[in-house]
Amino acid sequence: MFLIKKNFPELVLILFVVVTLFAMFLINDIVTELGFIELKIRLHAYNKEISNTSYISLVNKFKNQMELYQNKINEEEIVLEEKILESSSGWDDVQINSDDSKYQLIIPAAAYSVNLIRTAMGRSELLERKKDVAGDYINMAYYFERNKIYSEAIHNYDQALKVLEEEDFREPIVKMHKVYCSSLSGDNEKAIEICEGIIREKRNSNVTDAASVLLQYLRSIEHNISEVWDSNADVLDKGIKFYQLMAYDEALESLAEAEPDNEDEFLEIQYYKSRTMEEMGKIDDSLILYQDIISTNYKSPYASDSNLRILSLAVSLDDGDLLELSKENNRLIQDLNYSSISDTLFKLDEQDEQPVIEDLIKTTSFSDEDLERIDQVYMEEIGESEANIDFFLQSSLEDEGTFRISSTGFIDHTSKKLEKAENELVISRLDLDLERSQLIQNEIIKQEIEKHNQNLINQNNKIQYELNDLTDRYSEIEALYSSQNSHPVVEAEDSPPVGTRVTETNRDDENVIITQHNYVYDDKGEKVLESYSVYYYDLDNRLYRINEYDDKNNIVNYYLVENDADLGRVIIRKIDRNDKTIVID
Repeated sequence: MFLIKKNFPELVLILFVVVTLFAMFLINDIVTELGFIELKIRLHAYNKEISNTSYISLVNKFKNQMELYQNKINEEEIVLEEKILESSSGWDDVQINSDDSKYQLIIPAAAYSVNLIRTAMGRSELLERKKDVAGDYINMAYYFERNKIYSEAIHNYDQALKVLEEEDFREPIVKMHKVYCSSLSGDNEKAIEICEGIIREKRNSNVTDAASVLLQYLRSIEHNISEVWDSNADVLDKGIKFYQLMAYDEALESLAEAEPDNEDEFLEIQYYKSRTMEEMGKIDDSLILYQDIISTNYKSPYASDSNLRILSLAVSLDDGDLLELSKENNRLIQDLNYSSISDTLFKLDEQDEQPVIEDLIKTTSFSDEDLERIDQVYMEEIGESEANIDFFLQSSLEDEGTFRISSTGFIDHTSKKLEKAENELVISRLDLDLERSQLIQNEIIKQEIEKHNQNLINQNNKIQYELNDLTDRYSEIEALYSSQNSHPVVEAEDSPPVGTRVTETNRDDENVIITQHNYVYDDKGEKVLESYSVYYYDLDNRLYRINEYDDKNNIVNYYLVENDADLGRVIIRKIDRNDKTIVID
């Protein structure tokens, strides 16, 4: 103690020197650490700028859909292609991260102090403390894009474009993502407009080239959609084509009108409905349809395709229960490609860092209004869907883990929605039955009309034949009238052979009447009356009536002849003993 008091000044000096040296080494080490962090960030930012190719995956999405439309790839290959695109389409954000530093607790305070000194000296800050608001909007937009809530993704991309600096390399890439979301939400014209703007600006040659390729796909898709509308294909084929061309609203409209003729067509319609709903972000609705397809006929190829979609969703959503359901399905389906595809999907998923909404909200600098909007959209679009999926899984997997194919529980849970769809289906089927009944009636009427027309043709031919016969007889009578005088004429003086027919004509000039008797000779050589006709003329020597009698003096037919001088024609009306009239023009 005496020595300490005696040498206290020296000891204080030594302690001061030691503390000073330690502080110098510590500060130097901290500054060096800060320098390494800054260098890492700048290198990371530079690497991000030169290697960010998320826009390439967007172009590949359109390329895959066009190849699917052209039957170059199938639905099984699409499962893997989609996962490859997901793992390469994300945003790699640059953030200050001191978690790996041994001074992680004091780095922020040290950085703040160093920046104050550097600012006072007129030098740039060692670490940039400005919050990347644009990056926050981009991350949130990408989250909604991955969940296929394209309207909200477009909103956040627009917010990012408002705050991005003029020369920020992310601007054209953000616009490419906006093109993608606009097209998949059904606004192809807007997508083409944005794409043309990227090409005109020429901010980034790689992005510009990608935009040029994407623009060709967009125009080709728009042209093909118009061709499908104008084609004579049935509604099922149109629905499939619209799905392949990413015209999802049109696809659902056509598939809803499709009327299956057999079970295979029914499963085909259900499968493409579920694929369309999945692409529109209606995951819960698509899952119930996938499982119903398997329940209907697990031997169908659409059952194996549906189970692969369930597997893909299980990997993307990181949902163990959904994965278990997919495995249980395959024990029944026995798809030989299931294991290899599952392994590939999990390997790709390891490279795919999906954004988590909770983490995004924690790190953003959004206003309360923005956060409230995001929370509302999440609850309406994603939260409800996740709850429905959980209920669906509870209905599909029993507590013991045994497989239960039926999805009745989920249908009951969403009965209001399905009742409306069933009512619409009943109405559409009634309309279809009515339409079929009308077609049958129209066909019967058509056959009756054809039959009636044929009868008219036959009757017309008969009348024409009679007209020709009457015309010949009328000509003979006119010639006879011109050559005869007022005295009765007997055409045969000698008795002809038996059965010979002769005609005797008598003329009554006073009453202007000609009577023509038709006789036949019997075996006694006597004339026997067969029939006779009486011709009546007016004062101008024009025939106006003919009476035909049988051998009993009974009238058989009579004809009324009208001479129309104005029209220059003769109209003859034939009337039989039953008063049936036939007009011969």
